[in-house]
Amino acid sequence: MANLTINFEKSVSFRNQLKYLGYVIDSNGLHVDPAKIDCILNYPTPKNKKEVKRFLGIASWYRKFVPSFKTIAGPLNKLTSTNKKSNPFVWCDKAEESFTKLKELLVSAPILCCLNFDLPFEVHTDASDYGVAGLLTQTIDGVDHPIAYTSRTLSGPERNYNMTEREALAVLVALEHWR
Repeated sequence: MANLTINFEKSVSFRNQLKYLGYVIDSNGLHVDPAKIDCILNYPTPKNKKEVKRFLGIASWYRKFVPSFKTIAGPLNKLTSTNKKSNPFVWCDKAEESFTKLKELLVSAPILCCLNFDLPFEVHTDASDYGVAGLLTQTIDGVDHPIAYTSRTLSGPERNYNMTEREALAVLVALEHWR
């Protein structure tokens, strides 16, 4: 026996929704907590590597809601490089575009539906010059609902793959992630 007890004064039962670790869970699925998104939306433009890392840390917590997160965040990740051969910190148009796009996608993040093992799954993939991504969906009442996203950056040798090989890699990455 573990001798666990329940403190009924701190317990709440029969709730329609639950806020947990920056998410809201309800009968529709998993949502981003709007209170947490406000801090991302109001995040100032980073002025150095440390601030870019801080923003990416916050945004990465919600990467499961953003299709192709790693590809979109690629220019920001380049700015955080600690490699001595890397260029000094310079905020450029690509970084600004990436920063703005991530903020927009996080604010308009979809609801991730709960899995229904009685329905078939669909895997959608995409590949770019920088990364691969996958989307797991289920069709409910004729509407595709996202269940999960995954993405990752391509390694140096993988960037030499042709587009067919990148697409195949995207499928493998997605299936490995959800296995």
